[in-house]
Amino acid sequence: ARLLDQNGNELQRYETDTLRNGIYVFKYVNPGTYTVEVSSPLHFTQTKTVTVTANAPTYQNFFLKRVRDTPPEVVEYSPVWNEGDPAVKCSTPIVLSFNWDMDDVTTCNAFHLDPPVEGTFEWEDSYYRLVFTPTDAFDVNTLYTLTLDKSAEHGGGTPMEEDFVMQFYTQPRNHLTELAVFPYENAPVNYKTPTVELRVDSMLDTYNLFQRMRVLDSEGNEVPWNKRSIKYNKVGDDYGFVRIPLVRDIEAGKDYHLILDVDIADTAGIHLPAARDILFHGVYAGADKPGMTVVEDFESTDGYSAGSNAVTASSERLFGNKSLQVSYDLEYSWDGYSTLITAPGYLESLTHRFAKGDTLGIHVWGDMSYNDLYAVLWADDEACEVTLPLGKIDYHGWRYVSVPVRNLPEGDFKFAGFRLDGGEKPMCSSGIIRFDNLLRAESSGIDEVPLAGLKVWSDGDYIVASADTYIQGMELLDMNGRTIKAVGGNCINVASMSRGIYLVRVHINGSTSTQKVKL
Repeated sequence: ARLLDQNGNELQRYETDTLRNGIYVFKYVNPGTYTVEVSSPLHFTQTKTVTVTANAPTYQNFFLKRVRDTPPEVVEYSPVWNEGDPAVKCSTPIVLSFNWDMDDVTTCNAFHLDPPVEGTFEWEDSYYRLVFTPTDAFDVNTLYTLTLDKSAEHGGGTPMEEDFVMQFYTQPRNHLTELAVFPYENAPVNYKTPTVELRVDSMLDTYNLFQRMRVLDSEGNEVPWNKRSIKYNKVGDDYGFVRIPLVRDIEAGKDYHLILDVDIADTAGIHLPAARDILFHGVYAGADKPGMTVVEDFESTDGYSAGSNAVTASSERLFGNKSLQVSYDLEYSWDGYSTLITAPGYLESLTHRFAKGDTLGIHVWGDMSYNDLYAVLWADDEACEVTLPLGKIDYHGWRYVSVPVRNLPEGDFKFAGFRLDGGEKPMCSSGIIRFDNLLRAESSGIDEVPLAGLKVWSDGDYIVASADTYIQGMELLDMNGRTIKAVGGNCINVASMSRGIYLVRVHINGSTSTQKVKL
């Protein structure tokens, strides 16, 4: 930096230092007009005229233009792929490095992908490096061609001498596959500190993963996680997962939302195909069950067995002091992986028996094993065994499950235990399951009879029926089959009725359908 008089004579001079603070001061300058010249081997020299007044500082800023004496070109790029190379991950960004700092507008306008892909541009290293990131992910099994037209210019306005072209081929996977999630859509979730779990087809990137998942109440308030109890996938697991309990209870009767952000990704950067907003409902699994009688309370483990599996009492319960806990390992047999939980022989009294038309209810603490649970009933001579499907264990925590007892031969059947069935390829071959209060409702003598196209529901004050054809009338019955109300239409007023389970008989063109409805 030089200070020159009006004749071009050098009065003062500064050589730059390595501190690069960018501030240089000429001292003891007489009032008058001068020229300041700034030069650099890598930049164009710049001069400015300044006027100095007595006892006052004079400031001047210089912005030197870089000497770019060659045209711009791509000097490095990624991904680098040639015919026969392994395919490129669908989440891989495209990175172009240049020999000069580039002009933003002309370079981005010169960028063309075939087939086209939406994405964002980001400059790094003072416009020497351009990064293109696809908005979602590249398509699978696709050959992409990138052309950077020679119209791309560096900061000095000189364009490239020729187009730059590169190609790459993508892998057959571009999104995380969701294997399971709890809560799932419209799931009933027991209110007590629920657990949330997401399972995917590869190892999750666990860094700040809990920040990409949220539980919101019906007013949009976030229910915090219990971060101390979070569990992640590890090397050797069959699938990627995150399991997080909430730090506090939710409210029974209230709706909640589980939010999964789209940027939940695996360790390769492959993310979910879309964000998820999953509605679920807080419930109390131990609520009263009208018309149901306790058959077994599982306060004692005496007589229960599960092969080599441990059967113990657990303080994790809904009723009384204990629940029945089974730490199981499924064993392989000719029909797949399963385990049998056998009830003690003393459960043979009439109070422990079921007949055709009864309803069996059971409170189950699930471990989201995705194994199928069955209740096992035996005839007195044990020559006939009946299994009642209690659904898939696709949940965490307590849940009440009931099933009508149908397709039984005549006579009474005793409760003989449970069976867990994982099929040929169980998602979880080991885990913990708990049971509390086995219930029974005696037969009303009336079976539920479905009719195609018929829907029956309650909105609180009315029971409504709809069908594809004319509805002649409806009857409301108690669980003993006694008629309480009868109407000649498709709507029954039940505003004054007690809460509970009822039977609704619908008459349609000479046919009759009987269904259970809960008020």
